[in-house]
This record gives sequence, C-alpha cells and structure tokens, in this order.
Amino acid sequence: MQTPRLPTIPLPLVTPPFYIRSSLAAQSSSPVTPTDATTFTLDFAAPSLASALACLTPDEASRPATSPSTHILRIVHPSLTYAPVYITPRQANSNVVTVLDVLAGLYNHFWSPIQNLSSGAFDTVRRVDAVLCAQERCAQSGLPNDQVRHLDLLDHSTQFAGLVQDVAYARTLVARGHLGIDEFQAVTWVLQTREPRAGLGPYPRYR
Repeated sequence: MQTPRLPTIPLPLVTPPFYIRSSLAAQSSSPVTPTDATTFTLDFAAPSLASALACLTPDEASRPATSPSTHILRIVHPSLTYAPVYITPRQANSNVVTVLDVLAGLYNHFWSPIQNLSSGAFDTVRRVDAVLCAQERCAQSGLPNDQVRHLDLLDHSTQFAGLVQDVAYARTLVARGHLGIDEFQAVTWVLQTREPRAGLGPYPRYR
C-alpha cells in the first residue's frame, strides 16, 4: 500500500536576531566603562561631525554596527514621529552598515533643514518650540538666523545616549505611510538622546 503524500507547507521566514555593537548601545542595555576604548561623545548640536565625535577610534568606526551585519538600519525617536531615519552604508561598494555610518547618518539627518515645517506632520506647539530652539541655537553660536533643522526638534536633548531595541515602543513611533514595522522589525532601533551634562548635574534628562 502506497503512503499518501502530504502537501508541502512552506515555513515562514524567520529573521535572525540582530545585536547592536556595544559602543552604540544604550548604557542601560550594555554598560560601557569610562576607560573603554569604544567610549565616545557625540553631540548632534556640534557645528561639524569631526567636532561632534570625540575619542572614536578609526578601528571602532569601521566595525559593523550590528551582529550579524546588515545593509540597512531603521532608527526611530520620540521627536521623529513624522518619519524614521534609514541608515545605509556610506561607501557605495559596501553592504555593511558600520558604527560610523550610524553616527554620521544621524548627524547629517539632524542637521538637514526641515523642508515644510507648516505641514500637518507638526502641530502648533512643536512648530513654535522648533523655531525657538533654532533662534536660541543661532544666538549661542553667534551665527545669523539659520533654517529650522531637525536638530531643533530635540528640545536641547542633543547628546547621543545609545540605541535600544524595543519593538512595541518602536511600533508607536513609525510614521504612517512608511514600510511596516514587521518588515524592518529586526533592524529597527530606538535612539535615546539626552541633554549634555554641562550645567545639568549628574542626572541629564533623557528623551
């Protein structure tokens, strides 16, 4: 008697978990000691990327941002609910997002001007706050009035405080009309920022 053949049932594709490099991880998820060679400071408000990064070695900058490596990361933030930030390799012949790709991509995004501040993506309070932050930034730097930039949406919490993976929270931050959270779930990270420590005591405010 011939054994009946059962229909083939395709198994769902399972994306392997990705782990962020310790130098990019939030301190709460991956503590980094002050003497660690990967410790660096990045203030998105600095006038140039070179001045924004301190103590980031060339070796660490070239390391893959995740394990296993990936060709794209999606980063969300409470102040970026209108659109996530997609990070891809800066080098055209590379398929690996590096530590520097992440930091430079975020820095360049925050310094890009907001094209349409009056659009429905921003309510009145956010528009006013962003304009005031831009004016204060220009006054502190001694520069003439500048365009309102994505940096001004951070409400002074301009220091990089690490990336954390939180699927449920990230889902609430992904803007409508963008690719679904499920497609990029494994490579979606929440950016944490904080106010620089100077003048704020030992407990800077996190966003």
